[in-house]
Amino acid sequence: MPVKLESSSAESKGVSSTALQLSTVGLEMQEDLVGSSTGAAEEDLRNGLDGGTPIVNFYRGKHVLVTGATGFMGKVLVEKLLRSCSSIGKIYLLMRPKKRQDIFQRLKDMTDAQLFDELKATNRHLFDKLHPVQGDITMPNLGLSASDEALLCETVSVVFHSAATVKFDEALKTSVDMNVLGTRRLLVLAKKMKGLQSFVHVSTAYCNCNRSEVFEYIYPAPTDPDNLIHMTEWMDNNLLEEITPKLIGDRPNTYTYTKALAETLIFKESRSLPLAIVRPSIVTGAWKEPIPGWVDSLNGATGLFVGAGKGVLRSILCTAEKRADFVPVDVPINLMITVGWYTGTRRDGGKLLIYNCVSGERNPILWDEIQIWGNRILRQNPFNDAIWYPSGTFTSHYWLNNIQVFFLHLIPAHVIDLLSILVGKKPRMIRLHSRIAKAIRALEYFTTNEWQFFSKNVPHLLSQMDPRDAAIFDFDIKKIDWENYLEDYCMGTKLFVLKEDRDSIKKARNQLRRQVLKYCRILLHITLAVCLLRYYSHHMNVFKRIWFYLMSLVIRVHHFFVKDV
Repeated sequence: MPVKLESSSAESKGVSSTALQLSTVGLEMQEDLVGSSTGAAEEDLRNGLDGGTPIVNFYRGKHVLVTGATGFMGKVLVEKLLRSCSSIGKIYLLMRPKKRQDIFQRLKDMTDAQLFDELKATNRHLFDKLHPVQGDITMPNLGLSASDEALLCETVSVVFHSAATVKFDEALKTSVDMNVLGTRRLLVLAKKMKGLQSFVHVSTAYCNCNRSEVFEYIYPAPTDPDNLIHMTEWMDNNLLEEITPKLIGDRPNTYTYTKALAETLIFKESRSLPLAIVRPSIVTGAWKEPIPGWVDSLNGATGLFVGAGKGVLRSILCTAEKRADFVPVDVPINLMITVGWYTGTRRDGGKLLIYNCVSGERNPILWDEIQIWGNRILRQNPFNDAIWYPSGTFTSHYWLNNIQVFFLHLIPAHVIDLLSILVGKKPRMIRLHSRIAKAIRALEYFTTNEWQFFSKNVPHLLSQMDPRDAAIFDFDIKKIDWENYLEDYCMGTKLFVLKEDRDSIKKARNQLRRQVLKYCRILLHITLAVCLLRYYSHHMNVFKRIWFYLMSLVIRVHHFFVKDV
């Protein structure tokens, strides 16, 4: 039985009743440690907020720590805090040097993203509030220097923890180090923060995907997190990889498994820290802000749109009548900021609250609708250099999907690479197909199953908000028109991921028509040639030998590429 957080008397098998008692948060709200409230109020006036909304007032002058700031959600969070909570104090960004870049160069690269352009044009001075702190969640003590640790412990009031590895096929050791041990390290630091008022942990709605119904509870852990951490520290990597399937059990990957364990750590510390958990489902491109459709990577659903739009993804194993639980990235971000305020100001006993940030319960969208609307949108606004007409199809039949993949993915890839070799170009389609197939296999668990996510705390939080805050920090999923949203999402993918101009749409349409006609001509010529060879092979021995030679050549080429991949 799960741990039900609405009631302090709830009990769970394998968890003592004492551990389930959620006491009042021991940290009382404190006055802002640094900064002038007068100066913060002037900042609000300058940005038209008048310092009048409860959430804006809560963040005024407060210092915030953000992990995972360079990730997809992290960037949107930082931009939103600067734009809508402009009187905020400092925003400390935990960063590690990477690829010969120090943390200051990484901060510059992050803020060079297009989602910050409007803010730079109107309020460039707000970027002075961003302060990178060198650290790493995979290192002891987060890799912090003594002076940086002291600074954070003295000044930080709110923590947003979104750093994690989101790779589904990540090695268990790496996934545990980042998602579980990294969370524990941050909780240790949070206990030292003298003025901490809220700590918002970003989890996933799929951390309990082994259940068909998921409530806003902490469910019993699949194993003890501390024991697993100890195991990954001493066990040989090869042995650990070998036993990983047995360890994760009925969960599909190490990501969902380790995110469930991280929630257990959060629960254990919820009696002494002001903690909350936000569980988004499938995070997609922006709904309204900072830019409609903004997205910055090929992860998740974005990769599906790119594959289908480019014509390389034609068949997907998916149950079309099931719900696709999409949440545009600005929805969980606005929810996180609101949860930070609510956790830091409420006086209801300090219980750990969990927020299932999902769409299926209140505004569902089906995979079938995504297929129909997506194909139409991708044909109206095609991507540049598409190799085939966008016509991705969903099928729930495993063998039918394999047949379609063979004829619509594998054979065209071999033909295109063979033609590339003949004209002296480097073959690339077979390797591209291999990468796409690997990514699609990781998603199949989520496209062929359906979950009933229950979300009571999210609408309750909406009811507690000032109407002005509800407009500024809008996370009401019921307002989304999915068809219009998908148009923005596909356009955002074209503009921000593929880096294609909006003006190129007409050219791409013409290019797509020519591409279709070209392949139709090639197919017609091949069909005629095969028919003629087949006809003459019955009448002349020379043509019969040519026919068998060509067939054997095709088989040898196929074996060569398969072996090479």
